[in-house]
Amino acid sequence: MAYCDSDLEKDLELTSKQRQIVPKETILEFVSQMVNVFQYLNQQKVFHRDIKPSNILIIREEGFVLPQQLWDLRNMITFKLGDFGTVISL
Repeated sequence: MAYCDSDLEKDLELTSKQRQIVPKETILEFVSQMVNVFQYLNQQKVFHRDIKPSNILIIREEGFVLPQQLWDLRNMITFKLGDFGTVISL
């Protein structure tokens, strides 16, 4: 089990409070990783039913980062989907 540094909801709230924007490259990386997750779930015939920002976990290779470095892809950000408590098999 991997340690997750944060979740998408918390990091987006912090970004908003600091009046920052998420770089386009990070958004594209996020979308790419989530598409891979959804393809895998589809192949496994699993329906999550509770996809929301607080269930998208964030792992940073560098661990703790300063708020202004939150979305810097040099920190190797990995997004993971969590909370499979309401999953149903199709």
